[in-house]
Amino acid sequence: LTMVIGFVLDREIFSRLQLRPGTGYAIATFTRWVILIVGAMLALAALGVDMAKVTLVAGALGVGIGFGLQSVVNNFVSGLILIVERPVSVGDLVEIGPLLGEIKRIGIRSSSVRTTHGAEVIVPNSDLASKEVVNWTRSDRRRRYDIDVGVPCGSEPEQVMGLLVEAAREVPEILADPAPLAMFKGFSDKSLDFRLLVWVESIELELRAQNALRVAVLRKLETAGIVMPSAAARGSP
Repeated sequence: LTMVIGFVLDREIFSRLQLRPGTGYAIATFTRWVILIVGAMLALAALGVDMAKVTLVAGALGVGIGFGLQSVVNNFVSGLILIVERPVSVGDLVEIGPLLGEIKRIGIRSSSVRTTHGAEVIVPNSDLASKEVVNWTRSDRRRRYDIDVGVPCGSEPEQVMGLLVEAAREVPEILADPAPLAMFKGFSDKSLDFRLLVWVESIELELRAQNALRVAVLRKLETAGIVMPSAAARGSP
């Protein structure tokens, strides 16, 4: 019954609704758990088992489990919290310490995160529920990127900032709203330092957008006769 209901929800119902990525998975998983628990209780009642005794035994087992399997119980409860509260969902791009990747599965005890290098990392649910987690796609999938550019001393700051903005507008992956913004960061021994702030529609465009933007900035400055110092363009996500 749980398999049939899960299949119907995933393939027939959720596919026709405008749900946030991961919402359907959370509802289907929670529904399956509820059906399993209710089914087990009904089965015991049909067998004539005294539920009061079952409750007493379950309480005794709970004490033993609490001492011997604290981490397992903690991860299980954390899995319930993730399903109900949904601070993170399947499809979200999250950052947990040095780990950066997309959540592929939220299970009973652990979750699976696929890194940008293609590795599957198993993360305990307690880490997702209790530790600091950066969710890059919680509200939307847009993301801002900053490109640092150094030009020779003596260059006109207004001209450089105008060229940087023009270069960003020529890259198809860069959004027009919010508009690209160029800033004069400050001075160094060999250059004037600028920063270009741009937005992309989806975080999946990260590498392509940054590469195209750097090429466009380099060509725009060279066309204007501005030769970049050896420090050149430096990017930071």
